[in-house]
Amino acid sequence: LPEAMAAYQFFLDVIPKSVLLEKYDRIPDKISVSTKTDLSESYTRKYWKIAETDPTQIVEEIDKLLPRADWGNDKHIHIWKIKTNKVDNDAHLIVNKRTGYIEYLCFRADLREDRLQFLMNMIELAEKFDWIFMDSKDNLANPDIHEIKKLIVKSNAFRFIHNPQKLLDDLKPENLT
Repeated sequence: LPEAMAAYQFFLDVIPKSVLLEKYDRIPDKISVSTKTDLSESYTRKYWKIAETDPTQIVEEIDKLLPRADWGNDKHIHIWKIKTNKVDNDAHLIVNKRTGYIEYLCFRADLREDRLQFLMNMIELAEKFDWIFMDSKDNLANPDIHEIKKLIVKSNAFRFIHNPQKLLDDLKPENLT
């Protein structure tokens, strides 16, 4: 799973749209997480399990966007990473060892990147493969930059870039009550 996230990275889980439509008859704004009744609800794995998606073409497409990380890759775990002084983007795809289908897919886009190129490329892939995105607060968005922007401006990554001192002040114990 992903390493510690940089303050300027915006995290998105990827979910197959067809499964959400099947389960909810529409795309909800948010998925309610209930760890008491269904621990996997807090993750997107159960949606991928239902979708039974072969990873081959998706892996090939992400290979075009980012280089492979120099750690952790094998036939069941695919990790992409680019980290320079100017950009820090990554993606993670896990393949179920038994079924060979995608079990999990997520990525982190660096909000400092010019024109958010990696994020825009992932939005294009989401359109091509019919995905929905879920942020770290369980909010869902279609692969549309205007919907994603609404999630970004509510994120700590955006708050950090916009005003890092205010974000850090807001995280002080006395401000969390």
